[in-house]
Amino acid sequence: MSEHFSWTSTIPLRWRDLDAQQHVFHGVHVTLFDQARGNMLAAALTQPDPLYVIARLDLEYLHELTLDDSPVEVTSTVVNAGTTSITTQERISSRHGHEIAYATAVLVWWEKDTGAKRALTDTERTALLAHAADQPA
Repeated sequence: MSEHFSWTSTIPLRWRDLDAQQHVFHGVHVTLFDQARGNMLAAALTQPDPLYVIARLDLEYLHELTLDDSPVEVTSTVVNAGTTSITTQERISSRHGHEIAYATAVLVWWEKDTGAKRALTDTERTALLAHAADQPA
């Protein structure tokens, strides 16, 4: 992963997250990535949450996930910040340290009033590309 802004969220799993095989339902992985990505943006940016849309989401499932793996750690890292979008790489790890899934997401900054993409501000770009070691613990 990149040396840009990174954030790890600890998220408990719930019984209702399970499918009939007692594995965490595949769609819940998307929710875990989304929650962690939101936490990362809130930590990186000092202004209110930016509006964005997901333009691309690639997932790779590596290992089954069960309630015994809870809580999971989900790490989101900014790997690129373009003019109107950012790219993140994310991973879910079990409480046992097993890597469960990876994702890459492209988030396009969005202007609600016009329904169109908008440019990242200089402040947003600087915060999102900051070296992880420069961020408060």
